[in-house]
Amino acid sequence: MQIDKETLASVSRKIKALLQRTQEAGCTEAEAAAAAGKAHELLAKYQLSLSELDLKEEGTCQTKVKVSGLEIERNLMGAVAGYCDCKVWRHRESRGDIGTVVFLGLKSDAFFAECLLASLTGFVQRETLLFSLDQETRGVRHLVDSFKHGACQRIKERLNEAVAARRTVPAQDNSRALVVAKAAMVAEAFEALGIKLRKPSKAATVTVDARAFGAGRDSGDKARFSRPVARDFAEQRQLTAATMAK
Repeated sequence: MQIDKETLASVSRKIKALLQRTQEAGCTEAEAAAAAGKAHELLAKYQLSLSELDLKEEGTCQTKVKVSGLEIERNLMGAVAGYCDCKVWRHRESRGDIGTVVFLGLKSDAFFAECLLASLTGFVQRETLLFSLDQETRGVRHLVDSFKHGACQRIKERLNEAVAARRTVPAQDNSRALVVAKAAMVAEAFEALGIKLRKPSKAATVTVDARAFGAGRDSGDKARFSRPVARDFAEQRQLTAATMAK
């Protein structure tokens, strides 16, 4: 069932008001039971669960991360999108533009993807810089690039492993249905944009130094993927800025 935003907002207000009519709030047991029953009638009528109602209320959005000259974002964006349940693409305003990574997902997921990609980019940049300052690697571009590739490769593997692990966990309650509902919302929002994505060109084969690449992989094991704790989306962006400033 397709629900327009105005109807959804009205239904949400009614359901929340009904669920607040509890014995703790001063209602009798009969009144509380009747209110709860009415709330679930509305959910059934609109074919929603409480969790799905929250998803639809939250809605989808796009977030963007500017691409650096080091191309770390391009290397990590697909794995970050999968980890955060988002769609992702790269947008360029003009031929000479470095580009922007765009995430599309539920608002909380899209902002998480933005924060995570910015955080991981900063992490790889810092680790690569520290590696490049070592006496043996200073000024040797091939070794520095090999380290960076190793770090990105390991981070991507860890993100993909986390996604695979989530899929093997048995579904609890209506969690499987929520995953499907979330994916459908994102797919619908993407389709509405009318964007036709081109298949990425095949990446060029890169010859790396094994030791430097291995050191980069070891560094990638230290990256953290935790979701930022924030009161609202504005705070999440402040967290991103703070992370990049460190």
